[in-house]
Amino acid sequence: MGHGHRRDTLTDVMNHFNWTKTRKEARRLFFAYFDATKEYQRKELELQEIEEDLPPNYLLQLRNESAARGPEQFLSATFQAPTKSQILVAIWDIEDAEAQITQSSSSHSEAMFINNAIDLADLQYQVRVKQVEVGPNPGGDGQRRALLLMEERVKNRIGEHFSTLLRVCPELQEADLVRGQPLTTQKLYLPSNFLPRDLPKYKLEKIAKKEAQIQIAEAHDALRRLRNALGLKELLLQSQRKHVRGYEQNTRAKGFVVIAEKGIKRQAEAYRRAWKAIGNLGVQVGPDTAAGDLRPLLDDDIVPLREFSEERRFIGDNEGVPWIWRLMSINGTESEPGNGVMGTVNSWNNEGVYVPADWGDVPCLHSSVVRLAWLHAQASRDRWWEEVILLKEELRRVGESFTHREMEWISVADAAHINGADEARLTRGAKAYAYRQAAVYKYLASEAKQRYDEATRPYKPKAFGSSMDVK
Repeated sequence: MGHGHRRDTLTDVMNHFNWTKTRKEARRLFFAYFDATKEYQRKELELQEIEEDLPPNYLLQLRNESAARGPEQFLSATFQAPTKSQILVAIWDIEDAEAQITQSSSSHSEAMFINNAIDLADLQYQVRVKQVEVGPNPGGDGQRRALLLMEERVKNRIGEHFSTLLRVCPELQEADLVRGQPLTTQKLYLPSNFLPRDLPKYKLEKIAKKEAQIQIAEAHDALRRLRNALGLKELLLQSQRKHVRGYEQNTRAKGFVVIAEKGIKRQAEAYRRAWKAIGNLGVQVGPDTAAGDLRPLLDDDIVPLREFSEERRFIGDNEGVPWIWRLMSINGTESEPGNGVMGTVNSWNNEGVYVPADWGDVPCLHSSVVRLAWLHAQASRDRWWEEVILLKEELRRVGESFTHREMEWISVADAAHINGADEARLTRGAKAYAYRQAAVYKYLASEAKQRYDEATRPYKPKAFGSSMDVK
């Protein structure tokens, strides 16, 4: 096969493929329309079931607020725990005030040192993961070079860490600190790595309190990032499934899902490190403490909330929802935000989440979760209603497009009749081909019109799950 023959063959194959898609377009849109209709009916039933479990007054309030508010209504209205950045800023303000009082000129911030150590621990975890990936499958020089750069970075960071450690905590020069361990398992010797009885010995009580405050904020930040990563993975899983219009899933989305899974594992590991440090420092946890209702993170807790909102497990059985989605303050009274670290924490703990008084004994998590679940169900239903409208309009335009192509071929065939002298320009074979093409598009246009008439024909919707007779 020569170069020109190969090119002609590929052109013929691709043209035939495109023609096959064009010929089946009306039929594909027709069945996609009824699939979307059935999905819309199912979403409508789910929304009705949710609304049946809500008090009428609260349901009316939800509808009025949804009509008046913008995209921010899909965000949680509950007060979140202060971020690590907020805690660090509060500690830095305290350190600056103490430096001014004591007229100290030390350039080493204990809070910054602890924060850098937490980031270094995360970098050690990333290197461990990279070593596992590169070990059995080197993947070329690029993967190996990236791993070497990460290991060199960790090595430099560890050296800087120990240099700063001995400046921030000079009493540790007398301690037997083990150095030279493998990069990914090198102990960083924060106060949480020492026994409680050793803290006074090395004068680590003050820095231990700061680490406790930062580790609590790191735990809450890790949970926030974990919830976001779970939501991202669920979104990618939904997008890689076969679309209602018939397009198959793509392999690029699968790669994104793998990346999202790595992010979930990374944030889960970050929380577990923070939780271990909190436990070693003897921090009290609970609903009325500065740490909040933190608890150990199990693999069964790392579940997307969508699985529970779809099955409406939050109605009647609050214990079915993993605690990472229920970790929020629902008691207390409003207060003015305070200053400093504890003021920042207390401003969060003292904020409450409004629960309507007319709910009575209706079981639920609280108003924010129910509001988000109702908005999710309503938005999902509206999305499929828009899909039904779009598919119907696309089906109509397909028929119009075929009619336009039919008229084009007829005009090409009739062009010779404009002037008898131009009869030689069009042979009988060319005319026959043009009329044949016009007939083909006429048939496709009539089929598309028939499909459109069937789709727009008034009918009584059947219950979801029953087979719909379509031809």
